[in-house]
Amino acid sequence: MNGSLHKKVICIIGSGASGLTCIKSCRDRNLDVVCYEKSDFLGGLWKYRDEDV
Repeated sequence: MNGSLHKKVICIIGSGASGLTCIKSCRDRNLDVVCYEKSDFLGGLWKYRDEDV
């Protein structure tokens, strides 16, 4: 079977600082990426509110 028939997708776990950087790097190389994030927002530790501190 021809290997080019299989579409490869890169899976990124988490959309924090590292996850977002990985997604950007993959997309810059025209790679297909899917990201799984457990919370309802992106940014990981970048996303916080005063009451969370």
